[in-house]
Amino acid sequence: MPAATQTDAATDARLPGTTADRLCLETIRTELSQAPTTPPECDTSPSDLMYVLLTSGSTGEPKGVMVEHRQVVNFVTWACQFYPIRSGALVPVNSSIGFDATVASLLCPLTVGAAIQLLPEHDELPEMARVMSTGSNPGLFNLTPAHLVALADLVDCPPRDELETTFVIGGEELT
Repeated sequence: MPAATQTDAATDARLPGTTADRLCLETIRTELSQAPTTPPECDTSPSDLMYVLLTSGSTGEPKGVMVEHRQVVNFVTWACQFYPIRSGALVPVNSSIGFDATVASLLCPLTVGAAIQLLPEHDELPEMARVMSTGSNPGLFNLTPAHLVALADLVDCPPRDELETTFVIGGEELT
């Protein structure tokens, strides 16, 4: 169960016990109706640092690459046009938040109105195989070649003409 669950009073009474925070929308309806409807002001500029990508790089020496907001916006804008993800798709995110490939898997679906499904980091291969086997057409898979080889052993999917999934393969040599 997520850290905070949005629910109503009738549903909340039926949920099993949990340590997760629950937010009952009915009890804060008045508070929500008085909340501003305009976006909050933002002091962020395009040159502000968004994150630091730590990598060993090709030299084997650890280093940090500073990534600015404008760079992420430019990349996500390009990727959303290049990787056609349809609105309403459910895109699995199979890599750690600390992995640079996650930027496209995470932000592109959300940008175009698709949903994401965070797969467990230690069981991502069986979960990816399950998603592929259901025929749900997830829209985007961002994989390393090693993942692709391992998935080929786990998934027995016949080719489908109606498949609308984009496979982005990278991060290591593709044989």
